[in-house]
Amino acid sequence: QYNSLGGIINLVSSQGTADWHADGSFYGNHYLLSAPNQFGSGAVDGLRPFTDAVLPPTQSYQGNITVGGPLLKDKLWINVGMQYQNTQTSQPLGAPLNVQAPPRVFTAVYPRLKVTFAPSPKHRFTLSTLADPASIDFIDNNGSRANQRTPLASRHQNQGGLISILLWDWFLSDV
Repeated sequence: QYNSLGGIINLVSSQGTADWHADGSFYGNHYLLSAPNQFGSGAVDGLRPFTDAVLPPTQSYQGNITVGGPLLKDKLWINVGMQYQNTQTSQPLGAPLNVQAPPRVFTAVYPRLKVTFAPSPKHRFTLSTLADPASIDFIDNNGSRANQRTPLASRHQNQGGLISILLWDWFLSDV
């Protein structure tokens, strides 16, 4: 769905348990372990399987960690998570400059905090906060415009946002 070749993820966040839990993961794709991009930066450059040019790096790394558990038994729970992502994409050298452009580097940190408080069995308050600060170096260097500027003329972008949600659940009967 949503024009993707991947899958659909159903995420159900935990409201709190009586135990502490931690979860972590790391995903990596080093450029030496991947088939390199052999196409030039323009539509007419085509496939160049026998080029002796140094192939640019295209790689990505992602790490995640989440810790959660009770601060006060059956009353107050916390869940804290952090994700780090670094992705480098590049195009092989090509016209008009025939100079290898530096890879486009996307770096992001995604922190998350969720606090749940249950003052009574019929009421529950939840505060969720998450942010997505990111930076992109050499922002134009992963498409057909990659080799049209010198590295000194490349652009940088900072982006991100912050969202917080406060939720109050009132149950008609005890949970």
